[in-house]
Amino acid sequence: MSAPDRRALLDPAHGKLSIRRQRALLGVARFGVYRPRQPANDNDLATMRLLENHLSLITDRTHGTQVLRHFTADIAGNSRVSR
Repeated sequence: MSAPDRRALLDPAHGKLSIRRQRALLGVARFGVYRPRQPANDNDLATMRLLENHLSLITDRTHGTQVLRHFTADIAGNSRVSR
């Protein structure tokens, strides 16, 4: 059974089992219950699309790390990416 299906089985109004116990029995993570999922904003979606396009062109394993570092430096600035 998938995680969304198990989450749908949780019943906050259940008289005998607390949400904590229901989560334990169903194997549902705590963050999936108490906080509603936030939809991705347009900036995040655009960044993910750019990363996907960039990384799909990579054929060498080590080249991906270098490309990703330069790509994020262009977006965030060099001070946040340097190590």
